Amino acid sequence: MYDSSFPPPVAPPPPLPMQKKHSGVGIASFVIGIVSVLGVCVTFGLSFYAQSASSQTSSSMTSTVGFLGICSMVISLIGVGLGIAGVVQKVQSKVFPIIGLVLSALVLLGMCGIMLLGFSMLSSL
Repeated sequence: MYDSSFPPPVAPPPPLPMQKKHSGVGIASFVIGIVSVLGVCVTFGLSFYAQSASSQTSSSMTSTVGFLGICSMVISLIGVGLGIAGVVQKVQSKVFPIIGLVLSALVLLGMCGIMLLGFSMLSSL
């Protein structure tokens, strides 16, 4: 039955494992994390500019810096929520949600620390 002129049949290779897709929630968390980091960078840039600017523009610039800082915190809070939602998903890849969660949490904790530092300096005046 078996012709010896041909090599014996070889079993097909095992199928490749399915790669996990990136979740939309995770990608959104990552993008929001980057946006909140950029918001903090703009906030710090404006605060250093406000210190060097004249006293006339300093008042309006201070309120703008405060508003941007609070907006960065709110955006990073949304990013933390989306990051947690992306990490909890079982089927999806967890790379983007973890990165977004870390970025957003760092911004949130950093801004809270800066606000607490500012409040402690204000109370010592």
